[in-house]
Amino acid sequence: MLANVLLDEVDKEMERRGHAFVRYADDLRVYVGWQKAGQRVMGSLVRLFGRLRLRINPAESAVDRAWHRPVRTRMPGVVWEGRPSQCPAPLARLRMGRGLSGE
Repeated sequence: MLANVLLDEVDKEMERRGHAFVRYADDLRVYVGWQKAGQRVMGSLVRLFGRLRLRINPAESAVDRAWHRPVRTRMPGVVWEGRPSQCPAPLARLRMGRGLSGE
């Protein structure tokens, strides 16, 4: 909960800049179109976190393509680990098989 309070400023800054991002607690992913843009965003995040007296863990942080980074999520209702894929989740496949009526 404390992370949400402290990182609200980070959320507002990412929204102000128009970045596509996802944050849950202290996990943050920012999606940009170019490597150079990713490096600029990383630099601005380091400065912003510094003003909040927080630091970014270099061992867990990188500027890379989304599909090159393993995904480990702790988000409620989501349990998966590995590389992102474009296939539907098992429950979604089951629901698709039933059709829109849900039978």
